[in-house]
Amino acid sequence: MHDTPSRKKRREALKEARSWEAEARRAASLEKIPDEAREAMVEVRQKEADRLKAHAEELAEQARLEDLHVWELIRVKTSQKGTKNYTYWAASWREGGKVRNVYLGSTRRMSQEQAREKARKMKADSLSMKQPRQPGQRASHP
Repeated sequence: MHDTPSRKKRREALKEARSWEAEARRAASLEKIPDEAREAMVEVRQKEADRLKAHAEELAEQARLEDLHVWELIRVKTSQKGTKNYTYWAASWREGGKVRNVYLGSTRRMSQEQAREKARKMKADSLSMKQPRQPGQRASHP
């Protein structure tokens, strides 16, 4: 697994969730506070920890989609007239124990960002994952 922005955010969310759980345990052990107030403190802290853990799980799926490599591949073709270089986008990611390499398209017809989006969609399809919405993107209804 490679470091992706979502993986870093997930790590931070889990770290914060652990600190909230520790706060909840400390609050539960306080004896000078009345029972109702102590239980309320524990509940608030535990809910925040649970919310952060759920957010971390969402980020794990997103990080899995981001963990792919897109690169420009150059093919040299020789013919009777001479040699010609063709360039296209390719992507790879891990599926199980193997690396899957896919052709994305010509570099003349798409930018690197378009190639990355296409690769994410292909990876989501191959791993049977739903494609996460990008910020500012509207939800599609069937």
